[in-house]
Amino acid sequence: MPEFMDNIFRDRRHAAESIKRKPVSYSLEGRLQKGVPKWALWVLGFAAFFFLLGAVVYVPPLFYKEADSNTYVPIPADTTAIKLYQTYLKDHPDDDFDQDGLSNSLENEHGTDVWDIDTDGDGVSDYAELFLSETSPVDATAVMVEQVSQEDERNGNTLGTPYKIDDIIFWPDTYQAKAYGAVVRTLSGYRFCNYTGWVKFPQKVYAYGYKDGVHYELTYRPNEDAWRIESDDEILLYEQPLTFINCLKLPFIKEIHLADNAFGGFLEGILPEHGGPVTCFREALPDTEDKNGQSVTAVLKNPKVDRSDPARLTRNMNTLKDLSWVRKVVEAGECLAVSMYSANAGESVGIVYGYTADGSLLVADEALNPVGEIRVTECAKRMMDKDGTIGQISWFEWKGLGFDSKVYGDRINFFASTMTGEYGQESETPASGGTDVETEAEEETNVQETEAQEEEAQETPVMEEFTEEPVTEAPETEPAEDSTVTESETEPQVITFGF
Repeated sequence: MPEFMDNIFRDRRHAAESIKRKPVSYSLEGRLQKGVPKWALWVLGFAAFFFLLGAVVYVPPLFYKEADSNTYVPIPADTTAIKLYQTYLKDHPDDDFDQDGLSNSLENEHGTDVWDIDTDGDGVSDYAELFLSETSPVDATAVMVEQVSQEDERNGNTLGTPYKIDDIIFWPDTYQAKAYGAVVRTLSGYRFCNYTGWVKFPQKVYAYGYKDGVHYELTYRPNEDAWRIESDDEILLYEQPLTFINCLKLPFIKEIHLADNAFGGFLEGILPEHGGPVTCFREALPDTEDKNGQSVTAVLKNPKVDRSDPARLTRNMNTLKDLSWVRKVVEAGECLAVSMYSANAGESVGIVYGYTADGSLLVADEALNPVGEIRVTECAKRMMDKDGTIGQISWFEWKGLGFDSKVYGDRINFFASTMTGEYGQESETPASGGTDVETEAEEETNVQETEAQEEEAQETPVMEEFTEEPVTEAPETEPAEDSTVTESETEPQVITFGF
């Protein structure tokens, strides 16, 4: 073979071998540098993938925020109502808007709120602070705590001595919880206010916390059949335990319901509950049901509204008796005019035409267009009245359509209705009437005693004094044994309470 052909074949072999060889590189010092191993490239690739996946799953929930529909005001407020109210207040110094025993002029003189019987929120009414305890009605004190602890000492009781309110046995954590803690019935259950500790219900039940339409489990002590209360959330009672599931949400896929087992619990533990493309949360089966069809509504019609009477601005119909009346009117197929007043924004007038399964009031504007809800929260607290009597008062806070009674002190008044018949010709005011704070005055007694008699309806707050006695059937210490509630396949039956 000619030499030039041999050189050509040799050059081709060298080129092919050089292609098979791994590329090499040299440092600035002339040292040979080795290439990156394949396994290292795979590790880096997987790390980058999981980093991006984690960013997609966990970063969006960091910026997630529940939409607050209360920021939108669908019914424009009339600002002229502010001047109208201020003029009326100035012209009626001898009236007592909050019915606490102090006239409006005295309230202004001492710097107290004409719409709050306990301005500083320490459990002692403004009247009692000025004329009984001789403390400041605008600076909170511990008078209530001292009173309750001293009463225990006189009776030979301790903090661990259980007591009863509304047939429910209480074991409070602290004297603050004993002095201020109260219980009120809601549309479907109970709400414990200003209280932390254990409670026992009069019947054998399964108790669950309920907040924002979601059930959650409570700690349970089987020896005393007692449930742990740690918040003001509503408590719902069932005859059978609820079944819980884990709800997995994936992009473009319908919600997947997983059994409440180890796998479902693992996903619920590692994935965010809200705000991301992939979420997993635990909820009870009743929470998965559509509650829209459970609302009670009346045919929308316009009640007679008299805007010339400023007296509607001087009422605050926020008692549970008022709320019960409103719901009864709706159940009768009638509508009510509602005045929502803010000291800063003015007055908005709407029409209440229904209420939802959780008790929120459905509201339309005067053109009969539904505009939203007024969410109500039943509240209660222990308080000393002008006679020095310690009892329980109850009311409801409300929020919606741009108003908030708890945050801003906004007032509500149902001042006209289309009701006919039972209450006569179209009534301008509810039968319950007034600005009174309804008093539940549920007697606190030894758990061995019989149920206290129901108090008669009052036009002004009247609170019944309570007594405590040692209890022999229950220990003087908090329940000691923890336990979890076992689930049952039986369909739970909710225990509901009406007004």
